[in-house]
Amino acid sequence: MARGGELVSAAGIEEAIRSTFVDGEFGLNKLASTDPAIARLARIHRGVIPVLVPDPFTALIRSISAQQVNLSWASTIRRRLAERYGTRHEIGDTFVYSLEPDPLAVASVQELRALQLTTAKSIAVIDSARAAQAGELGMTQLAALDDEALIAHLTRLRGIGRWSAEWFLARTLGRPRVVAGDLGVRKAVARLYGTPVLPSEDEVRRLTAHWGPAATVVQALALFDLAESAGAA
Repeated sequence: MARGGELVSAAGIEEAIRSTFVDGEFGLNKLASTDPAIARLARIHRGVIPVLVPDPFTALIRSISAQQVNLSWASTIRRRLAERYGTRHEIGDTFVYSLEPDPLAVASVQELRALQLTTAKSIAVIDSARAAQAGELGMTQLAALDDEALIAHLTRLRGIGRWSAEWFLARTLGRPRVVAGDLGVRKAVARLYGTPVLPSEDEVRRLTAHWGPAATVVQALALFDLAESAGAA
């Protein structure tokens, strides 16, 4: 059950929303001037930008929930976690939940299994909560690390591999990063460049090496384009 409701100010909501968007196009226009495939994406999906998850703990829980399942089931798992362990915030006639580490740090694997998380994901959620509780997931601390140091820091947590750490770089810190091992990204790059077969992780890195500072923005556009094409099929 959710804990007691908490009122949220309009200014607080506005600031929270602003913090979820990548600031700027990070060289997209320059890249589009030399890459016709990206120029097409930028033209037909004008205004589509990556949405960030600025809270490190929440970002890791989202990543854990999405491992090896479809996005619909991942969303269901996150909703169950929020309703059981989150704080409910009343906003006019509606509400949202936020998830703090303390309740999950003392949860048991059995309790999370009852919400239909796997044993491995239950352990990973608890481990991430305890790391956040211990001060190991502070945004300022993590943002000060370079990419490889941050990946090494995060992958010490159970259930967080390089794939999850790279998504953290892109979707929490907004750094230019192509998550080349992700199946969705591989499909999106294959569609973007018309490769005859699904590219390997190494091939994705080769095909996207020129994306530079626009990598996170282009990756979001390519994934959006892939989703649009699937919806139209």
